[in-house]
Amino acid sequence: MKPTSLSGQFSTFMYKHHFVLFVIVVIGSMSVVVYLINQSLTASTDTSDIVQSSTLRFDQNTIDQVNNLQPTSNQEPLSLPTGTRTNPFVE
Repeated sequence: MKPTSLSGQFSTFMYKHHFVLFVIVVIGSMSVVVYLINQSLTASTDTSDIVQSSTLRFDQNTIDQVNNLQPTSNQEPLSLPTGTRTNPFVE
């Protein structure tokens, strides 16, 4: 068997079936990508190794600030500064 005939057979095979091989490679690659994404999402939602603390405590300063808040039943109108532009993203 001559090397030229082997390369000629290969090029004939590639010419006839290049689209089918391309589709197989693309579908195979996409299924590998979907599998890897599925594995990473499954691993990220596993919470079995997280230790949850059973005691939550606030410091006394925070508790005092919460207790000093005005109740929502207070019906005083909200007054905004006039004549200036207000930035809603500033506290």
